[in-house]
Amino acid sequence: ASAGSYGKVTSSNPWFNVNAPNTSWSWGFDFNHESIYTKAFVDSVNAFWSSQYKIDGFRYDFTKGFTNTTGDGWAYDASRIAILKRIFDRLQVVKPFAYLILEHLTDNSEEKALADYGMLMWGNMNEQYAQATMGYSFGSDLSNATHLARGFNYHNLISYMESHDEERLMYENLVYGNSSIPSYDVKNLNIALARQGLAAAFYLTIPGPKMIWEFGELGYDFGINRCPNGTYSPDCRTSRKPIPWNVTLDYYNVPERKAVYDRFAQLNRLKTNFPVFETSNYNYSLDTYLKRLHLTTTDQKVTILGNFDVVAQNITPYFQQTGTWYEFFTGEVRTVNNTQDQIYLQPGEYRLYSTSKFYNDYYAKSSGDLSVLTNWGTNSDGTGSNPANFTTANSNYYIINQTSPVISGDWTVSGTNSRIIIGNGTAAVNLSVGGNLSVGSIQINKNSSLTVNPTAAITITKNLINDAGTSGLVVKSNATRTASFIHNDFDVSATVERYISPRAANHHGWHFLSSPVNNFPLASSEFIVSPAVNYDFFAWSESENLWLNQKVTANNITSFVQGKGYLVSYETADTKNISGVLNIADVPITGLTYTPESSSGGWHLLGNPFSSAIGWTSGTWNKSSSIGGVPQLWDEASASYKTLTTDIIPAHNGFMVFTESSGGSLTIPAN
Repeated sequence: ASAGSYGKVTSSNPWFNVNAPNTSWSWGFDFNHESIYTKAFVDSVNAFWSSQYKIDGFRYDFTKGFTNTTGDGWAYDASRIAILKRIFDRLQVVKPFAYLILEHLTDNSEEKALADYGMLMWGNMNEQYAQATMGYSFGSDLSNATHLARGFNYHNLISYMESHDEERLMYENLVYGNSSIPSYDVKNLNIALARQGLAAAFYLTIPGPKMIWEFGELGYDFGINRCPNGTYSPDCRTSRKPIPWNVTLDYYNVPERKAVYDRFAQLNRLKTNFPVFETSNYNYSLDTYLKRLHLTTTDQKVTILGNFDVVAQNITPYFQQTGTWYEFFTGEVRTVNNTQDQIYLQPGEYRLYSTSKFYNDYYAKSSGDLSVLTNWGTNSDGTGSNPANFTTANSNYYIINQTSPVISGDWTVSGTNSRIIIGNGTAAVNLSVGGNLSVGSIQINKNSSLTVNPTAAITITKNLINDAGTSGLVVKSNATRTASFIHNDFDVSATVERYISPRAANHHGWHFLSSPVNNFPLASSEFIVSPAVNYDFFAWSESENLWLNQKVTANNITSFVQGKGYLVSYETADTKNISGVLNIADVPITGLTYTPESSSGGWHLLGNPFSSAIGWTSGTWNKSSSIGGVPQLWDEASASYKTLTTDIIPAHNGFMVFTESSGGSLTIPAN
């Protein structure tokens, strides 16, 4: 095609350059960032996404191309700096403190100017970390992973070990790793995986933001050029790669991979909870096999040591002070009389020492209610000093000495960064909660479980980890009550029970129902019983003024839709189970219709999509102006509709909402 006819850009185009000024790199049409039209377009896009979708910031690819200066884009370019500063300034007006991440990759003097202005710079350290984890000294200097080595004034460097553009460290280890020592061959899978933890210890602990490329925390080892048929070719760079949780790979259940995942999690927890990992007062020696990192604040000092060689070596720690030091991973307590006394490290071994313990560890005794202080001790068998309270920050409460521990009363663990750990990943520990439990974090390890009894209400304010699957977290229900479970983490699996009383005469036995699990399938579930006359399951259609029967195939009611309610009835009483990933996100409801000729026009059956009650006047419902009145619930006791009077919509319960005109909308809020 000729210019102006779907071909090359013409000079009359207000947004694009006729010719890309970059002589080495160019993709598609090149924006002219000096054009007032391009400036307006960029600012408009940034403003829309920031305000309408609550985006916290943006990462721009190839920002060295944001210029009209001719060349390969490497050299310092004052005009490009001005363009990016302008974009950043306009973004801050729309969204104060918004992030702007630049894949810039230019001369460091320009990157420093942008970083010191407040932007975050993409820092490619793939080759250096690959050389280090493969067991080679050449090219393994990790210094440039620090903002200090680049001369930045602030922590505005996002260094990374892997990315969408770079090769996987594990692939490099397994294909090219140092195999000169048969007893410590980096090409061995388990050795290669262990060295990922070593790399993480000298990556995540470096002050400043970090980027973990997807599944690096599991030691993902399929190369970037892998083809779907298992061969390798540069033509397959963007081809689909195997997902690590599929039934064939199942990475999360491979102990050596799970150990890497846990190590990343431990280090991330330290990084986000302790100020020493944010300090600018740090120094490093990262250019040889033996690497050191020293972090210092007025309250705490940290020394990290690692041996990236394939043979054992002595390392001089250069501790910042004498006295007592605590090793984080092993629990070793070291008395340092000489800061230069050497420490013997095996190949791939690493240590993280601190002048004060990060966490106070307590262990439940072999019997007794866990909400009682005297049933905890500092020794692994539960003996030793009891905690003075449950309000002290950074406390871990390990439940490993009882197979069926119980919390019968109320228990509040309010210490900042404190958590409850259930089980050790091997022996079964089944914790049963009957009262109100409030805690920052809970971790349910493999082979263990947390049962939330009908009388219980659990609130987790920070993190929830469930490594035991749907059987590891059970939220129970009976004829009188249903448990409440509130948490904030995505991708948490659970089984949620719902007791349903039997049908009876005079319309008794009908129930409104919803699911706290999105798209839970009805086929083969406990909600479909045999013979079919023993149950009813309906969805409501406002436009048809009709209850739609699930048994009619044409109605296409095959799963619970998030935020939608259903009307059910069963011949016999039963407790139904819904299993899957719990919803914790807002659920938007749009397109609510109003059919004036219908006797029930404007009424829609919605559903509470959470494993706890919600309040009609609490949280950010974002109700459109057409949403009128208050919801109606179905009262089984009186076999009739009842106007909501207490503001409370019970957990996984349906409720009727009225819209005065079509186009009604609201958001069922997680808050």
